[in-house]
Amino acid sequence: MTITNDPGIWVAAILTLAIFSFLIKDNPLYKLAEHIFVGASAGYYVVITYHEVLVPKLVTPLSTGAVKDNPYNLLLIIPLILGIIMLTKLSRKHSWMARYPLSFTVGVGAGLGITAVIKSDIISQIYGIAFQKPLWFLVDGKFDFTISFFNLIYVVSVLSSLLYFFFSAEHKGVIGKTARLGIWFLMISFGASFGFTVMARISLLIARVQFLLEKFLGIMS
Repeated sequence: MTITNDPGIWVAAILTLAIFSFLIKDNPLYKLAEHIFVGASAGYYVVITYHEVLVPKLVTPLSTGAVKDNPYNLLLIIPLILGIIMLTKLSRKHSWMARYPLSFTVGVGAGLGITAVIKSDIISQIYGIAFQKPLWFLVDGKFDFTISFFNLIYVVSVLSSLLYFFFSAEHKGVIGKTARLGIWFLMISFGASFGFTVMARISLLIARVQFLLEKFLGIMS
């Protein structure tokens, strides 16, 4: 075992162990590391936002030369004013003014989000089951049972899941049984999503343990 002399690795290792100390109980070391992480992340994103959003999309287009070339760049003054008003959230006396840009942002975000969801989750699903998942799949002119079977499961899962959210007809008989089948597919989907989330968290844990063993303690190489 050869402990490193790199001060940067020492700081990273101490902060990592401080985060792991929460496994024992909540303590001041964990809270300190948590606050450092949140503060560093906030500062990092402020710098990134300034250099990659504000400068290229606001400051540069509003410069004298850019406005002369394209007078429509003056319209960017509107989001600039809204952004400045949003900063009034920091004042207790004038925080009510921030409601207007926030409501505008939420409305635009909702509109864009609905459009994206319709395109990705509805239209793509319909297109997929209609054109990309044939129930009679041929490979070199021969019927492929495996691919056709999985395509059938895909089509049934999508249709039954959509039918579960169809409330214009009472869920009885064939409709009710199909909707209950959709519940099973939905639960499988949620379980798979949760499993992927757990795997991602475990991979982060493994990465930090490897960092401690390799970079800090020098046990593994």
